[in-house]
Amino acid sequence: MAKNIWITGVSGFSGQYMVHHIRSVAPETRIIGIGRSDSQSADVDQFLKVDLTDPGCLLPLAEQEAPEMIFHMAAKMPPESDGEMWANTVGGTVNFLRAVSGERFANTRIVLIGSAAEYLKTSNGLLTEKNSCGGESGYGKVKWAQTILTQKIAQRCNLDVVIARTFNLIGPGLSESFVATSVCRQYANLRTIELKIGNTNSERDFIDIRDAVSAYWIIAQKGTRGEAYNVCSGIPTRIEDIISMVEMASQRKLTRKVEIKRIKEVDVDRVYGSNEKLLDLGDWEIRYPLETSIKDMLTYYSQIK
Repeated sequence: MAKNIWITGVSGFSGQYMVHHIRSVAPETRIIGIGRSDSQSADVDQFLKVDLTDPGCLLPLAEQEAPEMIFHMAAKMPPESDGEMWANTVGGTVNFLRAVSGERFANTRIVLIGSAAEYLKTSNGLLTEKNSCGGESGYGKVKWAQTILTQKIAQRCNLDVVIARTFNLIGPGLSESFVATSVCRQYANLRTIELKIGNTNSERDFIDIRDAVSAYWIIAQKGTRGEAYNVCSGIPTRIEDIISMVEMASQRKLTRKVEIKRIKEVDVDRVYGSNEKLLDLGDWEIRYPLETSIKDMLTYYSQIK
């Protein structure tokens, strides 16, 4: 059991849930949170405010103590520009790996949080870890470049890296830029009478953030060095069905307005993953079905003014 863990991007949505999960399964663990935001997680043992685009920013920490495990979660996402995503996600990862490439880190397990956006289109929408990657969107290309660079540097520097390739996250606190959050927030606001939406026919693989971070922990403990693991539910769900679940849970029905700006330029009709490789590691299962996630999100967003 790891006694000393780093989490980059600790101030973000996934980072905060990762801290909470580690505290629940390994309360004796010392957690060092690394982030660029002033709003740090309240439950870390040490917080280091750094900008990973700054070369050498982690070297002082690396010289002090090498952790048994690192969750590299720091990344920029849309609506950030492609330039910002490349500089922060790819450039920041190179600087991060440079800091942890010494002999002191030879036995450190590094979990890179990737994305299903790295995959290329398939005819049936099902994605396994054997499918071709390259990314269809700007974000997908950035995340694929991050993965490739990490794998190459890991091979050259003898780093113990595994990749958690996450599909569509859902859960309380998620950014409104995600469709499920947007729908829940609009329904949770009792003053809203019109639902603003984009394409409701596309199908996605949604997984609750609480199930995702528990998968990251299992992958960290049991994943095979150099391998990627899909973190997904294995079930395609239409956006239309998400709206129906929200309507049922909120007991409200709104009129609809389709907005062109909510329709993505790269919008694949059907995308879902196989989680067989993850399940084969054992000790992981879906504990938060979509209906539970949506109810929790409605409760969360109804409390935000």
